[in-house]
Amino acid sequence: MEQLIPPLIMVVIAIVVFLLVKSNLQKYREYLLPLSRQLDNGVVAGSFNVVLTGRREGYEVRVEPHMGGKNSPPSIVVIVFKESPLTFAITTEGKFDRMLKSMGIFKEIQVGDPDFDEKYLLRVGDEGMGRMLLSNSEVRDAIARVFDLGYESLRTYRNQIRAHKRTGTFQMQSDLAPDKVLAVIESMVTIARHMP
Repeated sequence: MEQLIPPLIMVVIAIVVFLLVKSNLQKYREYLLPLSRQLDNGVVAGSFNVVLTGRREGYEVRVEPHMGGKNSPPSIVVIVFKESPLTFAITTEGKFDRMLKSMGIFKEIQVGDPDFDEKYLLRVGDEGMGRMLLSNSEVRDAIARVFDLGYESLRTYRNQIRAHKRTGTFQMQSDLAPDKVLAVIESMVTIARHMP
């Protein structure tokens, strides 16, 4: 009988974890439904990972809330699909980044807007295309809006523009509010519209 206790405990733990995950996924689905109604062809789908897909101003968009795990907090990824030869990574610039730049470990571009250049770390695959895109004040304003909404990075990946935000379990509902996510999507669509 004592030999059955450890496996029984593991089964109970697995059931509890499964129920918690299922409950969180159901909450994410409920949080995304109002936003899905504001997108063209908006659909919330997924069994083990809830994803919202739709279209905005002709661009395919995707919103992925992630529960996180042992070593990673919950997060939100907003994606706008855009084919472009331009690659970039934009983050806010911190003291550590400034130190790495001063040591010549990596190079960023400057766009001639002192406030923007001071606040953001701009790395691009093609400096000429990057300068052309980022010289547009509408694009810089769109980038600033994404970061003002708490997103930590904005980057291209294959045929995607991706914005990433770490969130907390108890602030996921607020961070997935339609007005907040829609503002990020619209800002990213503005960037996509101006990309080569």
